[in-house]
Amino acid sequence: MTKPYDDLQKDVKPTVFEAPPSESTSREYPIIIRVTDGCKDKSKRMKLSTLVEPANVEQFWTKYTNMLKTGFPGLKKKSKKKKKSKKSKKSKKPKKAADN
Repeated sequence: MTKPYDDLQKDVKPTVFEAPPSESTSREYPIIIRVTDGCKDKSKRMKLSTLVEPANVEQFWTKYTNMLKTGFPGLKKKSKKKKKSKKSKKSKKPKKAADN
């Protein structure tokens, strides 16, 4: 069985960094939230970002979803085109040119 440091020269000691126990995973980090307006043209695209503390995430999402819902009535539904079935395409015969 090989050790992870077998490929090192004999006189080289590997440096191992360990985090002090006081800075373990008990710290809470802020959450970054990024949004864009969805514009395909990069020069016209608008980007926003904000940092939210973990204690305020629920409050943020509540306000954010309420804001989104206020903008929904102004949106228009896309018109859906009826798709032709394959059978109807096959049943139609191409018109022949008139013989002169």
